Amino acid sequence: MNLGKWDLDFDDQILARGRRYYEEGRVLELVRDEDTDTWTADVEGSEVYHVSVTLTGDETELLVYSCTCPYSGAPYCKHTAAVMYAMEEDADRTAHDETDFLSAEKLCTLPKEQLAELLMELCEAYPDAGDWINARLAPKDEVVSHYRNLIHASAYACMHRGFISYRDMNRALTGAETALLYLQDHLSQTDDLLLAVDFAHMVLVETMAILNCGDDSDGGVGYIIEQTLEEIRHLYELQIADAPSAEQRTFFERILSIAGSDLFRGWDHWNAELLDICIEIADEQPDLRSRVLQLHEEDMRRCEQDRSSYSSSYRLESAQKATYELLCRWKDAQSAQQFLLSHPENEGFRQILIQQYRDAGRFQEAIDLCTSAEKAAREARYPGTERQWKALRYDILSQMGNRSTMIALGQELLLDGDGAYYQKLKALIPKEEWAQRRVQLLDQAESSNRSLYESLILHDRDTARIIRYVRAHPSWIYEAYQPLVSEYPDDVRNIFIRQILDEAVRASTRPMYQDICRHIALLHQVSGAQAAASLIAQLRLKYRRKPAFLDELGKISSEG
Repeated sequence: MNLGKWDLDFDDQILARGRRYYEEGRVLELVRDEDTDTWTADVEGSEVYHVSVTLTGDETELLVYSCTCPYSGAPYCKHTAAVMYAMEEDADRTAHDETDFLSAEKLCTLPKEQLAELLMELCEAYPDAGDWINARLAPKDEVVSHYRNLIHASAYACMHRGFISYRDMNRALTGAETALLYLQDHLSQTDDLLLAVDFAHMVLVETMAILNCGDDSDGGVGYIIEQTLEEIRHLYELQIADAPSAEQRTFFERILSIAGSDLFRGWDHWNAELLDICIEIADEQPDLRSRVLQLHEEDMRRCEQDRSSYSSSYRLESAQKATYELLCRWKDAQSAQQFLLSHPENEGFRQILIQQYRDAGRFQEAIDLCTSAEKAAREARYPGTERQWKALRYDILSQMGNRSTMIALGQELLLDGDGAYYQKLKALIPKEEWAQRRVQLLDQAESSNRSLYESLILHDRDTARIIRYVRAHPSWIYEAYQPLVSEYPDDVRNIFIRQILDEAVRASTRPMYQDICRHIALLHQVSGAQAAASLIAQLRLKYRRKPAFLDELGKISSEG
């Protein structure tokens, strides 16, 4: 396929927008019809548009473009440009696949001198290839430094002003990928276990350095780190899990030193993978357990010194939880319980303690913990968390049978937006008081929480309140019409029509026109064909210069 200089058919600005669309993956299902030599694809823009490109001619192919979008500002649109970039990539990939690659058999037929000469020419033309050959031929004590240089070379070549952009990240990682392959293919089975661990450590250090100075939106850096950690786990399972104690201890020291460094600071899930290996070794060798616990204590101290953000608080709670789990695993129950009691500010610990108190019938202590948790969440401005603790306190009050406090708290939770407490309050409040209390609750909800109020009056089918409310908020008619139709048919029809006419004034795109037509279909269902037909005629007359709108109105007319 010869696309020629197709880009000359497009304005520069359109090309730039088309390139962005292509790189964002907006070109869907590029398909070629070999009989007509036509390429088609859907492109995601403000809508999904269909693009076709037909190739005609012999050696110099001519291109015929077509797109369903309404663009008319330049010869061709950005959607078509995006498809051309996709076709260009497909053509390059096809040509690459058809190339006659050099085979190992062909190389084996060459004289040694000629092969050496070719390799030297290759290294002069492509210095990276020379670095790779030097790394592959390096003695064991130099392997780590040679592959470190490979990682540096590819990263620095793509760095601009100290940063690696998203566009350049894949090239920047070629050295790290080469090192990872060497670790997987040559070091995972080696007898020199410490070399393999040191090599993996080097890959982690250098790859984290790339992560800290680049855009890894595509996840390439994270993938290399996770694969390297998987290789460390692989080394442990194959060579250390059942090895003599001395070898396990040596491996433990190496891995613990990595986990205890600042390498994965802020990336705790990666550090946890290393710590899991240390924990498994310490399970078998009790004298090593204090080392792991000490590391957790140091991590907690660092987190306690920095509580400036939600992430640091989350890290502290995670470190406390990990320590508690290890105490349960390695120490007696009393030590674990003492640790739990010494950190009641930890949300997870609070929940454990509250459940313990509830099981023991110590309800007031459970309520006190809930109340302190609510206060902490309120001061931290976490309203969702505060509501969760209130809901838990309500459950405890229910367990105690404290009706009056449950009613007060239930009203708070209801007006905070949890409609489930409406029925709970109805069951708690005496029947003779409910009617008056209901009016008070609904009035409060109407002034403070619109969505709650809507759901409550719809649930009760309170038509007097619904019609009053929908007159003030006509856009709600599409959700609220059902209980009103039999009692207020004229109001429903008039509100429907007024709301649809208001929507038509603001509509400017086909999706908005389609929404209006769906509402007209609903009007037809609610108020009859005559009301819908009359409205359609009014809209056709008023918006006769909007062909897309007329087209959608025509569809609903033919369907109805």
